[in-house]
Amino acid sequence: MNYLDQFNADETVCFTGHRPERLPVDAGEQLRMMDRLGDAIEAAIQRGKVNFVSGCMSGWDTLAAEQVIRLREKYPQIQCILILPFENDYFNNKNWTPAWEARFMEVFKEADYKTSLSVKAYRGIYFERDRVIVDMSSEVIAYYDGGAGGTKYTIEYAVKKHLTVSNIAEYKSHAFLPKHITEQIGKPLMDSMGEVYEDTMYHLIRLQISIDSHIQWGENVHALIISDRCGGRAVGLYEYLTGKTNLASVRIRDNPQAIQEAAQSCAPQIIVFVGYQKCKANYEILKTIWKQPHFAVMYASLDFIIDRECQRFGIQEMFHCLNPLADFVKVLQRAQNCAR
Repeated sequence: MNYLDQFNADETVCFTGHRPERLPVDAGEQLRMMDRLGDAIEAAIQRGKVNFVSGCMSGWDTLAAEQVIRLREKYPQIQCILILPFENDYFNNKNWTPAWEARFMEVFKEADYKTSLSVKAYRGIYFERDRVIVDMSSEVIAYYDGGAGGTKYTIEYAVKKHLTVSNIAEYKSHAFLPKHITEQIGKPLMDSMGEVYEDTMYHLIRLQISIDSHIQWGENVHALIISDRCGGRAVGLYEYLTGKTNLASVRIRDNPQAIQEAAQSCAPQIIVFVGYQKCKANYEILKTIWKQPHFAVMYASLDFIIDRECQRFGIQEMFHCLNPLADFVKVLQRAQNCAR
């Protein structure tokens, strides 16, 4: 069977990654890994990908297929495709525990398309499966820790075939952020996203996004987020405000020139500073728009330095970043009502 004829490679992504023993064991890191995986899949969907191919092993392959199936409710155009290496006695080896077998069988039931390369196993069949799923695809979403094994083989084969490979294990740059976000923010902000605290804060905000109800507020209101050193918090806040409110626009910038350009184009009524600004010129935006009704708030881990910064530059409100973001939106609502 020629699998390449059934799916357009330009619309197809495959997964490759480790089995459970080489995936994160810390619960927090596991959740962050799954967040990054979800981000990567959604970013691929934004690029027009609709077919997502799993090689059907325990660990990463099964986790990735589960995520595709979950996201299918939000993106009904996508398909979960399973390519098993063989059929007979598939679970009768050390690669599968009863728990992982049960999870995979749920995936198998929900998949849009499934097939196998062979009825029986034979020498080299896993490598053949790896080549097949790469040949079907134009991109690879991987979890690769740098060691030897099938994942390394698959990535090397994909690179040789000139496919784009996104490695979730290399999350420092958050390269899987949607294009409309990455186009807005500069290098300082992106560089800070890999810091442990910022990565943790980003994950906490993502949890709030998944739990909180939509807030019917913000029509005709424009917001500008400013940060030059707090990547996880700034981007998380951007995603929360765009996803959970009706704000007319939310922009995020990290240097004086970009801040000024954004302020001129959208005339923001709300200015949010995220954390202490290394570049004091970032605060100058408040002087340039002082004639316009606006509200400035500091979203940070509050301390006496932040308090001094707010007093020095005329920031009206401080909000602790560990408090619920739904409360933060209430602060913005009250400020907007007062401005009227």
